[in-house]
Amino acid sequence: MAELHRQMGVQLNALGAPVQYGPIATAYRAAHDSAIVVDQGRIGVVDLVGADVRRWANGMFTQNFRNAKIGASLQSGWCDDRGRLQGLFQAAFIADDHIRLLLADTSADAFIEHFDRYVLVDDVEFNQPDVAVFSVIGPRAMITLGAVGLHAKTGARINHADDVTLLPSARALVSCTDVVVPMDRAAPLWNSLISGGALAAAMAVSEVLRVESGTIRFGVDSAPKALPHELALRDRILSFEKGCYVGQETINRLDVMGQARKGLAGVMSNAPMTTGDSVFVGDTVVGTVTSPVLSPRFGHIALAVVRKPHDEGVEVRIGDAGAGRTCPLPFPVAEIPFPAL
Repeated sequence: MAELHRQMGVQLNALGAPVQYGPIATAYRAAHDSAIVVDQGRIGVVDLVGADVRRWANGMFTQNFRNAKIGASLQSGWCDDRGRLQGLFQAAFIADDHIRLLLADTSADAFIEHFDRYVLVDDVEFNQPDVAVFSVIGPRAMITLGAVGLHAKTGARINHADDVTLLPSARALVSCTDVVVPMDRAAPLWNSLISGGALAAAMAVSEVLRVESGTIRFGVDSAPKALPHELALRDRILSFEKGCYVGQETINRLDVMGQARKGLAGVMSNAPMTTGDSVFVGDTVVGTVTSPVLSPRFGHIALAVVRKPHDEGVEVRIGDAGAGRTCPLPFPVAEIPFPAL
């Protein structure tokens, strides 16, 4: 895939994903009117295989792996013993003894190295498939996939056939399906999707869509000691109807007592922002800017974990001079039409 992108004159990031294909505004509109396809590069994919994978995963991760049905998809993560978030992923339940994890901002090697120590007598193996990951985004995403023989399912369900996995994604507010395909079939599939009407797009527009949706990147929008409640992840990745898992005691206590002092918010500014800019209310620093982007719809926006109750929408100062406000996530689409398109 990297060579295919280079032939198009496209710059690649460290994961081999294209940074930008043409104007962001063009791809952004296509993501809302039709469909785009984004190569996510060689992000981490790990297959958990073995008779004990459900029981083992239930004790390691934040979601309920025992009760998930075959064909289900769920977001989950893992914490340390103090409930602090350590990683995120999307899980695809392919069979009772096979769960595919699409990792977010963690390499497969790092994941396997960390969790291999927790497999003692369990029948659990970690496999690292040689795959590419595409995101097909837009209202015509499912139609575009169907035209090339890939049939995404609605809701939190996957489709796994012929070694290709389709699973729902939270990368955007519009319809988004991640496609995990064997590497030796990736380039032909990419070309087929484009021939079928999807616009080739890249990480620049994918980042805008992600920030608008209020979806964090682990390690980018999260501090080392951040708790899931502080990152708007309570309802996305936590189960309160399962047995013990690492960090559960702290997470449950926080949930019962409602003691989260910070919350993830959107930040809208009248000027460009930079990662690390302080967010002020009066003369008090209440948070720090992460993931700043220029949205064709909202202008200069970013994410920030800020002190409560300032995450609910207040006037703020960003950095030395920028004026703006915080807002609940996702960004309030009804308030602002497409000003730049």
